[in-house]
Amino acid sequence: MVSRGADDWQGAEFPALALDILVQDTTDLNRGTEGNLVVFFATACEYCQKSVPTYKALSKRCDLTLTFAFTDPEGSTITDWWQDHQEGFSEECSPVSIGRLLAHPSRYQVRVTPTHYLVGSDRRVK
Repeated sequence: MVSRGADDWQGAEFPALALDILVQDTTDLNRGTEGNLVVFFATACEYCQKSVPTYKALSKRCDLTLTFAFTDPEGSTITDWWQDHQEGFSEECSPVSIGRLLAHPSRYQVRVTPTHYLVGSDRRVK
């Protein structure tokens, strides 16, 4: 993949996610009518933790799918985190997937967490 700057991503095709799915296999980028919000997340990241209420609010939108791609190396850390934080995420609207990133984060131009991409049903970054 060609290295891109942040401004170059809009309209670009998003690479396939390489995830070890730990909770709810809903990583189909075509599910939400407005797309899939892909969040690159780390359990120890202070800014990620501060963003959780925003993600919970976004999960109440029925037109959006949420995919959390954790950069943590241990799946047990992620599932423990999800057990402690899943309350407040909508189960009726936005499907939420939790997975451990298997590819190196640089493949997705992730340099810090959280990093977000809104990916449309055409697999293009909005």
